[in-house]
This record gives sequence, C-alpha cells and structure tokens, in this order.
Amino acid sequence: MEQIRGVQSVTVSSTVPGRGFGNNLFVIEGAEQRSTDMKLLFTDFNFDDLYDIGMVAGRRLDEEYAEDRQGNTCVINRSAVRAFGWSEPEQAIDREVSGWGRIVGVMENFHYRSLQEEIAPLAMFVDTSQLSYVSLKLRTDDWTGAISAVQRHWEAFQPNYPFEYFFLDEDFDRQYAAEMRIGGLVRSFAVVAIFVACLGLLGLIAFLTESRTKEIGVRKVIGASEKDIVLLLNRGVTRLILLAVLIATPVAWLLLRRWLADFAHRIEISPGVFILAGLLLMGVAWATSAFLTLRAARRNPVEALRYE
Repeated sequence: MEQIRGVQSVTVSSTVPGRGFGNNLFVIEGAEQRSTDMKLLFTDFNFDDLYDIGMVAGRRLDEEYAEDRQGNTCVINRSAVRAFGWSEPEQAIDREVSGWGRIVGVMENFHYRSLQEEIAPLAMFVDTSQLSYVSLKLRTDDWTGAISAVQRHWEAFQPNYPFEYFFLDEDFDRQYAAEMRIGGLVRSFAVVAIFVACLGLLGLIAFLTESRTKEIGVRKVIGASEKDIVLLLNRGVTRLILLAVLIATPVAWLLLRRWLADFAHRIEISPGVFILAGLLLMGVAWATSAFLTLRAARRNPVEALRYE
C-alpha cells in the first residue's frame, strides 16, 4: 500500500482513535510499588509518526531494538505518568511493569477517545498478533483514486474479507451526533418560543396602547414628541423584559453548568453570554412593539381625545 500513488504513509494497529481500547492493570515493580488501570494500544513502528504523536521523554519504539520487536517494551502517555504519581516524565523511563516489560518512552497526550472524556493512561506496544486496523494518510489532491487503488490491492491480497473504510474526522463527528441533535432541537424550539412570545408581546402592546389612547392624545396636545410617546409605552415592556431576564439567567446558568459537567473538556460560562442574550431579547421586544407604538404616537390627537 505504501507504493500506491497518493498514499503518504501506512500503519497498522489494534484500534484507532475514536474506537474501543482494551485495558489492564499495570503494576510498577520495585520497592516503590505503584499501579494504575491502563488502556492498551498495539501497533507497528509507524503509528506515532503517522498520527504525529510527539515524545516528551525517552525514545520511540524502534525496529532496531530487539526488545521492541519482541513486545517487551512500551511507551506511555503523560496521563499515565500522573496516574503513577511521578512529577516528571523522565521518572518513568526504564521502570519495569510487572508482566508487561520496560517503559522506554513517554509520549504526549492525544485524544484517542471522545472529547467528553479525560485522556486516560495509555500504553503502546508493538505486537503483530493484535493488529486489526490499517490507517492510511492520503494526499488530498487525489484521495478517491488512492482509495480505489487500495481497494484493488486489498481485494487481491485478502478476497475473503470485504473492503471497508472510514475517515477519522467523520468517525469522530459521529460521537457528537447526540449533541448536534440536541443543538438543533434547542434552536428550533427557541425560534418557536421567540415567535410565540413576540405574538404575546404584540397583544400586550396593543392592549396598553388602546387603554391609554386618551392619555396619548393629551400628552401630544401639551407638546409630547413621538419619541416621548414611544418611550412611555415601552417603559412597562422594558421593566417586564428586565424582570424576565433576572429570573431566567440563574435558571439557565444552573442548567448549562449541569449539562457541561458531563464533558471533561468544556467552556466556561461567562457573564457576557447572558448580557448579550438580554440585549438581544430587549432588541427583539422593542422591534416587535415599534410598529404599534409608533402608530399610536403618530395618531391625530383630536381622534384620541374623542376616543370612547
């Protein structure tokens, strides 16, 4: 597959980021015995290079070392260093793991599971008996041609197994399908709620305008401007909107915090979000009531004074 035009690099592994990982208990040998539950990844010697995983201490798994080829060494991530209680990655180098071999390197943390979860301790070994996935890095100028060539190569090499593939980014996207559906539902219901609220607001403004028709006429006769009339009629609506914002803000804040608590990596809720929401709500309310209030303000005061 490496010889196929359009294929930049190839690696094989027991699993890939976004899919399931096995686990086992790791016990560090010696007087200072430490243990932690560890996710396991079995690969060839090209996995960290294809997935661009950096090293922070020690060395990579290398085909030149016989112990690496025999699966007697491993590389762990930063999360494993913390789980074992070491303050520095260098403290993990050359430590023996009971039944698993020797730690020769520490790699950077990378998200091999959903971003909803913390990056758990991970150990990577070379073991050709555990390989289930082939990962290919393709050039984007002709990736369709490269996939077709890979399929022909696969079918010639292993005709008894169907050729199945997926893109890693799309596979990760599927993990967040539930959140995307919830987001779509929230947006839809928000639009409906705003529309219904605007209808209610129109009814309220119409009622207030009709009930204060004579007052508006008197104020215009004694010199009130259209701007003054609009501000007068919108003053009560503004107070109601401010009261609604004061009630809704803590409720929304608590609900958002509870929902975000399910995510290991999450944003912080800033006051600016609620301030912006309140300003937008006020703008929608004023725009909704502008038509009726302006019509009342421009009404002939003589007609208003005759109003029964």
